[in-house]
Amino acid sequence: MHEIYFMKTLKNTIYFFVLISIFNSYSCTKVCPDGRIGDNCENYDPERVQEFLDNGVQPFDLLNGGISMELLYGKTFEGGLIFHIDPMDGTGLIAASVDQSTGAEWGCYDQDVNGAESMEVGDGFQNTSEILSDCDQLGIAARLCNDLELEGKSDWYLPSAKELVLIFENLADADGNNENLGLEDEGNIGKLLVKEYWSSSEDSSDSEIHAFGVWMGNGFVSDDNKDRNKHVRAIRSFE
Repeated sequence: MHEIYFMKTLKNTIYFFVLISIFNSYSCTKVCPDGRIGDNCENYDPERVQEFLDNGVQPFDLLNGGISMELLYGKTFEGGLIFHIDPMDGTGLIAASVDQSTGAEWGCYDQDVNGAESMEVGDGFQNTSEILSDCDQLGIAARLCNDLELEGKSDWYLPSAKELVLIFENLADADGNNENLGLEDEGNIGKLLVKEYWSSSEDSSDSEIHAFGVWMGNGFVSDDNKDRNKHVRAIRSFE
């Protein structure tokens, strides 16, 4: 009698724990909102990055939601193509999707432009302002960028040398093979021509004569006479 009672009790206990296990398995299964993935819905679907940006999700939120930096490069956002994001605060840079000129001078040959020597990321805007303050020549690279109105944006400027190198690395050489073979190159997501592009960085060692450009075939930085014609690609920043 006691043995029969014990077996029934054990059977009921096992049945109870099986039911609890089944209940927990259902209750712990999350239904993620549209576009979110992960055990706790913490990540964004990497196949829908452009859709998220188009619907107002910020690049920094996507970065923090599991989207890699590489998947953000070349995506359309706020008037251009993303080519740089600061992982600490989410500020970034975008480039216009087309060239603003296939042959413009840097300008003011034989004249020093005070304050336009920086090559650093983040200094293209200041360089451009200094160029326009000291140089009234029409049709120069900095002025073409400053006067640009594109995709509803009017705060464009000529990139510094290192900003232009980032354009090569993340838009012209997105496949990371250290070369851009032209418009047919699959890694050239920014459609940069294999030409030299002007930066806003004047050469401090010979500022009256030379400024820096970047060859978009391999990202090489070199100085050249400021009256030479080169391609121009404008950029703008976002917060």
